Amino acid sequence: APLRFYLWGGTLLISILLPITTTIRGRNNPEIQAQINMAVAVSPSVIERFGLLTIIVLGEVIVGTVSGVAERLHLSWEVGATAVLGMLIAIGIWWIYFDIIAHHHPRPSRQHVLAWFYLHLPLTAGISAVGAAVLNVVEHAGEQLPVEVRWLLVGAVALVLAAITLLTYVIQVPQSHQRVYHVGKRLTLVAAILIALLGFTRLGIIPLLVLLIAMLLAPIFYSFVVWVDMLSIEEG
Repeated sequence: APLRFYLWGGTLLISILLPITTTIRGRNNPEIQAQINMAVAVSPSVIERFGLLTIIVLGEVIVGTVSGVAERLHLSWEVGATAVLGMLIAIGIWWIYFDIIAHHHPRPSRQHVLAWFYLHLPLTAGISAVGAAVLNVVEHAGEQLPVEVRWLLVGAVALVLAAITLLTYVIQVPQSHQRVYHVGKRLTLVAAILIALLGFTRLGIIPLLVLLIAMLLAPIFYSFVVWVDMLSIEEG
């Protein structure tokens, strides 16, 4: 360190830019274009694997909560309440993603497919950051929450909601769901902004978590409406 971090960042940048560069440079070559089309084809199994990856990353939030509790020498009601609220954040994110985004194919254009692939990067990175934040929050239960931990928590949750909002623009949505998704996009984006603004507050840990979860209720309710709407259409 710190050289290894620069090397990691450089290789990550290459990994992100290489598919875009290949796609642009291969437009005029039919053989390359055919290979690109095969590489970016989104089958049901690919969608399932992205969902499984998201579940695994969400597990990091649970692991962070448990690890934070394990670090405490003495348990108290504040530690328990903080752990439960941290778990509720993970459950809320799970509910929102799997009711709104999962099982939907991206739109058929290449731009939408690439956007669908790439938007899962900030989504999963944000969920991982939520896990790290919850770990630190539980470790500081009953104490004054450090500013950097507060910003990590609200920033990570806001990033996840922003990525979900953008994903709603690139997935295929049935015509009967268009109105619900149009309203839901606004609710999720507003929730992301309000949660990010919590970084400027000096709330205690439990009030901060309670307020954060309260702001998650709007997109959670929206995801529930989407789920009920889909069930009614299938039954009809």
